[in-house]
Amino acid sequence: QTWAPPRGSLYYMRGPAFPVAGAFQPASPCPQAAAPAQTCIHSILPYPCHGTSTVHFALENPGPVRLRVYNLVGDVVERLVEQDLVAGSQWATFHGQALESGLYLLVLDACGKRLTSRLLLLKEAPAAGRTRSK
Repeated sequence: QTWAPPRGSLYYMRGPAFPVAGAFQPASPCPQAAAPAQTCIHSILPYPCHGTSTVHFALENPGPVRLRVYNLVGDVVERLVEQDLVAGSQWATFHGQALESGLYLLVLDACGKRLTSRLLLLKEAPAAGRTRSK
């Protein structure tokens, strides 16, 4: 038996049905993973950003790391990481509440490499014609 969400849904999954009775058990911890083969920016979640996002990245070697957010003019608008980190998976939090909606550049300088990723910040605009009442 398979399950599919109704038409118009954003996500579709197909696969065998499974029983849901009983309590779920937490998964066992993952074994310690080896250092990644390369330095990279994995993801920015949620994307597009609506104020705060988490940046996931990996380092192939330990050493100094600089993770910054630039506007399109080239000005640094936020410094996320500026310290020595160990090799492996890392994360940093981007707080964009003080910034305007728009496109920014996320730049990772680590392990002798410079990696760049786009960061789209979308803030909800107030509805047209509405005023705030007391």
